[in-house]
Amino acid sequence: MDTMQSFRQAQSQPDLFQFWRQEAELRQQLREQPVTSISTVQSEEDVDFLLRALYFGGRTYDFFMQLSAVLSNAAALRWWKSSPEWLKEEFFSYLATQLANHDADVKKFQFLIHLYEPGLHNGYKQLVSQLNLQQCRYLLSKTANQSLRSLLKTREEEIVSGQKRRYYGLLSNKDFDGFELPPEPEKWQLIKEALLQLEQTRPQYFSEPWGTDRLSVLLNTIDKVYQCGLIEDAFLLIGQVYRAYENQQRLQEVLQDERLGTKLTRLISKIVGTKVLLGSDPRLSYQTDQFYQLCFPALDKDPQLQAMLNLYEAILSSPNQVTHLPWEILSRYETLMEMYPESNWPELGLPEAVPDAGARLLEAIHTLINSSPHDAFIFMELARIMARHSLIFMDKQEREQLLSYYISMWEWVPSPRFLSVRILEDLTHQSGVHLRQEAERILSWSAPGKPASLLTDLQKRPDLYRGGLEPIRGQALFGFLLGVLE
Repeated sequence: MDTMQSFRQAQSQPDLFQFWRQEAELRQQLREQPVTSISTVQSEEDVDFLLRALYFGGRTYDFFMQLSAVLSNAAALRWWKSSPEWLKEEFFSYLATQLANHDADVKKFQFLIHLYEPGLHNGYKQLVSQLNLQQCRYLLSKTANQSLRSLLKTREEEIVSGQKRRYYGLLSNKDFDGFELPPEPEKWQLIKEALLQLEQTRPQYFSEPWGTDRLSVLLNTIDKVYQCGLIEDAFLLIGQVYRAYENQQRLQEVLQDERLGTKLTRLISKIVGTKVLLGSDPRLSYQTDQFYQLCFPALDKDPQLQAMLNLYEAILSSPNQVTHLPWEILSRYETLMEMYPESNWPELGLPEAVPDAGARLLEAIHTLINSSPHDAFIFMELARIMARHSLIFMDKQEREQLLSYYISMWEWVPSPRFLSVRILEDLTHQSGVHLRQEAERILSWSAPGKPASLLTDLQKRPDLYRGGLEPIRGQALFGFLLGVLE
């Protein structure tokens, strides 16, 4: 027979002194039991017994845990209504701690709406301050008490306002209720979706905050941030995730997971690769080494990323006039090809040997530009340099296609690295009028000093930036805000 059952039997004892003696023994027994072995209360007297045995026996936390588990039944609620105010205030503090430290299932806390009393407003306010948006809205849907609804509505507004501040005002109340991308989204809509996904990765939304489920969602979200062209943000986020899992001693477990480990290392590789491409330091390999050593010390540098950057360093150092084959570029390109034996990349050398090399490089760029844009850009530069020196053949249509890829890269991240005067000089003389004019407008709006002036322009003529009427102007302003344009 368990202790609670013994207490109920002792209550039928006609001798009051005998009952007190038995209860004293039962209180001592209960204090020595683990909280998980205590059976559920059935009456107000049961709760009173727990109060005497646990609360006044130095096990306050265990008493409150038992109380919160039974406040959904009528007997416990009646006991609560008659309990002293000091105990209620203390219980509210306990509940606030539970809500703050755990992803509490709000359905288990539905009893909260029955605990509200005007005299306990301040204590209840402390409790409500720990509710998240989902919990707050759930309780709002369950109560008609106007004072309590007012308290919950105030908390809801605080949360939404905080979310808007945290995400630069890009998210509104209705976005948190559901946001769907249109078929052809604009960049700001993609950023909004990424921010909403980021909000959904908060630890309190997961039963295992450092488990693989949350990490998978985090990596997908950071990849979405990267796809939006927010490279610095993606770099900071992936660094935070790496350090958090390292501090929780879960990093090695993740790296040994075939699916998640590969996903993590590939994402880090392309974020770091893009970051060094956008930087001003021409020592790309050195910069990559530094990032891996300082930010991701448990990881080896991606050899494929290293080979790609080696190729780009050779391209950067190639002279404007080439009187012979650029052996350094060709050597590094061959090393890269050995790493991708199943690719359809062309062999490079004399143009007569591989007449379709230009077309095949464009095919490779098309394959890479969405999944690995930094690799695609390096291949674009390879194709441009080889075509400039007549080492591959590219007709008018293929040159236009290559220029359109450069424009796509600039639309992703409006950096002069992705579209420059030299690139236009190499490609626009055989391009159509419309494409050439678009590229020239991009260079005009990207000129030093011009993007910075657009902040004033935005204040005076905000309509120009709405509805995609001036996409190049808006993208140049975006580049200034990102710090990639001056």
